Amino acid sequence: GPRGPYPPLVINGEQGSAKSTLCRLLRKLVDPNKALLRSAPRDERDLVIAANNSRLLAFDNLSRIPDWLSDALCRIATGAGFSTRALFTDSDETLFSGQRPILLNGITELATRSDLLDRSILVTLPPIADEQRRDERTFLKDFEAAAPRILGALLDTVSVGLRNIQATRLDRLPRMADFARWVVSAEPSLPWQAGSFIRAYADNCAAGHELALEGSPVGRVLCEFMDGTVEWSGSCTDLLGELDTRAGEKTRTLKSWPKHPNTLGAALRRISSNLRALGISVEFGQEGRGASKRRMLTLRKVAQTAVPVDPGVSGPADKPRTADVRGRNGADGDDHAHSSLPPESPINVIPPRGGDDVVNGDGNSRPESMNAGEPPESSGERTVNRGIGASAATSAISTIGAQTPPASQSWGQS
Repeated sequence: GPRGPYPPLVINGEQGSAKSTLCRLLRKLVDPNKALLRSAPRDERDLVIAANNSRLLAFDNLSRIPDWLSDALCRIATGAGFSTRALFTDSDETLFSGQRPILLNGITELATRSDLLDRSILVTLPPIADEQRRDERTFLKDFEAAAPRILGALLDTVSVGLRNIQATRLDRLPRMADFARWVVSAEPSLPWQAGSFIRAYADNCAAGHELALEGSPVGRVLCEFMDGTVEWSGSCTDLLGELDTRAGEKTRTLKSWPKHPNTLGAALRRISSNLRALGISVEFGQEGRGASKRRMLTLRKVAQTAVPVDPGVSGPADKPRTADVRGRNGADGDDHAHSSLPPESPINVIPPRGGDDVVNGDGNSRPESMNAGEPPESSGERTVNRGIGASAATSAISTIGAQTPPASQSWGQS
């Protein structure tokens, strides 16, 4: 069956920016359901039941993500087991395990904890101008007419990814490396230049690290503390005293502000990957022996470790960079694919032809032009319909696992 990990797609935007409609249409394409969007689950049991009965989890109009839900979504995105007591029993246990793609939307920035941010794709939708709004009935009618072609373009992309995945290599692996490798393997069929995805993913990851530190009072004050300092060593007690002197009274009275050294250590461990990505290393150790032994930590300025702009994508070892995509007659194409396939193995991607098949708004919005009435671009024998490939639906669905699943569920219950 299909496997993850699946980075949660977190969509933000102001009122009227088509958040709910975009999520509804995305799910309708890959996992039709009578209730396309749901409210947030009340507890972990409800979440697991929803995951067991759906291929894609889509939660609508959230105002915040509590800590327990953030942790549970992380486990579902990357795969974990859940257990609960079976109903009407005292000792029987029901087990669930598996992975699911996740869609979340809301007005505010939902993912604030660093572990969820590290896994997520963050998208902010622009507002829709009044003159661009459409009535929902007409909009959905147009979408239903375009949906088969959109799904067909996605499946064409999946086929290219399946063909290339075994030969695709990333010299440096980002977080959610399997997901990144999957998208790179499908990149020859997508309407962007080779390496564009990794660059966009790097920017997205960097934004996630910044959001994680903005949402952490300790992270904000620690960055200020290390400004102009190359290295600092001491105990958690010493560091808490230093940070207390720099934090304002309003910050110190926050519930999330550590009151004891051990809670400061826990907070630092939670955001250590975000700090390291932005150039601050946190190292825990010990000093002394026996009764004089005490726990120490070292803060040090280091090179940033965010996802590299050019990680070095390659196929076979003797072809370390990229190779042109060629037609059957060997003519150079306008598009370039990573050398996951050797030049003598042509890629001829011919998505379905069609006109208006991009849907990017809500029930009152106007979809973007999809080159209606224009022929697809052609180079040699390689034909790419950029109108379909460039659709908002195609781009977003590729982030929630474009491997269209079989009808069977991969979550097990015993």
